[in-house]
Amino acid sequence: MQTLKERAEKLADDLRFGHYNMATAIAMIRELAGSLNTRPAAPVEGLETVAYQYKIPRNGHWDNLPSDWTADECKAYGKYETRELVTLTQAEAIIAAKDESIKDAKLSRDDWKKLAIDLGADNAALTARVKELELIRDSHSRDTLQALLEKQALETQLTAARKALDIIFTNPRSDCAIRAARATLEAKP
Repeated sequence: MQTLKERAEKLADDLRFGHYNMATAIAMIRELAGSLNTRPAAPVEGLETVAYQYKIPRNGHWDNLPSDWTADECKAYGKYETRELVTLTQAEAIIAAKDESIKDAKLSRDDWKKLAIDLGADNAALTARVKELELIRDSHSRDTLQALLEKQALETQLTAARKALDIIFTNPRSDCAIRAARATLEAKP
């Protein structure tokens, strides 16, 4: 049995020397292309093995061995490697499904990138708002502290005024009492 390469070379020679008419040549090329409709396959779910190829050490080429050969006849040629072949349509379907999942993953990745950018912008806006609110809080804290200090000063002055009034009411005609009351009212807390 001829290998695929040998068949292709023979067809090319025959065409070169004009041994076939065009219709026959096209039919032979289609037949040859049809036999190329298999690909080596890795173990992938959904692929169905349609043929096996064997690499025999004697010639080092991958060959489709005749189907009537037994494993013992193959072993007679020495240790050989085996690979499985699938139809092109099966392989294309698996590749198309894989390409679709990659496309979906890329879209998903792009969505995540956009979300990350949006969240980064939101985070920056929130950080700016927090700083603004901290400034307002600090301002209110200072205002509150100032109001508290003023309240304490007014309470101190009120207490001093009450003491001065007590002094005046206890000694209404005493100049010393009036001077002491004025000194108490004018004193800084």
